[in-house]
Amino acid sequence: MNVFRWDNKHLIEGLYQPKFLIGASLLRIALGVITLYIYLIHYQQRYALWHDSGYLSHAEYLETTITLPFSLYAYHTSLIYFDIIFHLGIIVAILFTLGYRTRLTSIFQFVFIWSLFERNGVILDGGDNILRIVLFYFIFIASSHYFSIHSSVTRKDMLSSFPEVKKIRNLVHNLAVFACAFQLIILYFMSGVYQVMGEMWQNGTALYYILQVEQFSMPYAQDLLSSNLYLMVFATYFSIVIKLGFPFMLWNRYTKYIAIICMFSFHIGIMFGMGLVTFSLIMIALECILISDKEYRALRHKISLIPRLMLSWMRYRTRSLRRRTFVTRKRMIIFYDSWCPLCQQVARRIRALDTLGLIQLKTFRDPVVVNAYKLDPQAANTRMIGIIEEKKQQTEGFSTFFAMFKRIPLMWWSLPILWIALKTGLGSTLYDYVASSRKIIPVGHCEENCSIWEQPGKEKKNV
Repeated sequence: MNVFRWDNKHLIEGLYQPKFLIGASLLRIALGVITLYIYLIHYQQRYALWHDSGYLSHAEYLETTITLPFSLYAYHTSLIYFDIIFHLGIIVAILFTLGYRTRLTSIFQFVFIWSLFERNGVILDGGDNILRIVLFYFIFIASSHYFSIHSSVTRKDMLSSFPEVKKIRNLVHNLAVFACAFQLIILYFMSGVYQVMGEMWQNGTALYYILQVEQFSMPYAQDLLSSNLYLMVFATYFSIVIKLGFPFMLWNRYTKYIAIICMFSFHIGIMFGMGLVTFSLIMIALECILISDKEYRALRHKISLIPRLMLSWMRYRTRSLRRRTFVTRKRMIIFYDSWCPLCQQVARRIRALDTLGLIQLKTFRDPVVVNAYKLDPQAANTRMIGIIEEKKQQTEGFSTFFAMFKRIPLMWWSLPILWIALKTGLGSTLYDYVASSRKIIPVGHCEENCSIWEQPGKEKKNV
């Protein structure tokens, strides 16, 4: 599947079906985070960069503008007015990132970012140009369908709209998404064309000389990359080839991913090699729009299989270790509540994560188990009980969780946190609260009345 492929047989019919909703939502979040980064990274220097008392005075700014200035920062020079506009821009960026009323916040986001960039263009790194263009397109894009606090309202609104209105909205959305993708494609292709016409790009020395410019080079990257001339020549020619071939590689489902990964790596290199952070992040974020909703869902499905594959691999690698004596001595029996849906879910997760086979789960609701291990049903109902076979030691509550996680290698990362919670008593307090609030559904264990053990100090009830 490629970036221009529509699900319907006819292009006209496909234009009226919303496309690339997931990619648009991800791009909205990415651009919102980048703009917040721009605001916050310069927060302490905001007066020096954008105010009348800073680097570029209001009079000098007006002299540099060819036409009528379009910036909210240009209409007054007071600090109070500047702070109001600047902080309103931060609030708008937060709302835009969260996906709140994106039809409205997209307009304000475009206006505030344009105003900020327009006020001082000296500090910009080139990524501002395409950012402003894409933010303008976002005014027409439905970007709140996924990963937003307003997604349910947006979907309901689309379903309740008049058919003709919904068709027009979908058409405008698809055209705006296509415009974003086309803008990115043209940018890469024309960049490759101009590189081909450059003498340094033709002889393979362009990247080497770029790294020699102090303003756009990082010392560690300059020393590391400049010492390998073959790598410099290869990277120079490869960047030309991938940019010229980028529009054509998008038409194939396999080469499209190669093109996206290559450009992702290219901009990562620019970020760390030249220090152009915002430019690289913006260009990387724009590639989200090139992947269709169907491909995102397929990717999510493949990612969801990774934990299962890892568990299967660990079970295979530890099959011989599970029979060793020093391992089997660490076995532990956990008595859980099979009438509790939450406890059943936790038990299933533990069985899946127990790659060493050290955890044996039994329900204390079974009278045979209670008699065999001489359990106190009321105590087991209050706190989860565990028995360490090697020491014949009994644990309860949060201590049982800590002992259990020590026997699950995949959960070792959480042991420092659990140890602190155990020693401070916070873990026991939290466990007691969850245990006392859990739901109990005694299905299939009684005929008419079911006796349920209550917490200490309470009378036994019949259900």
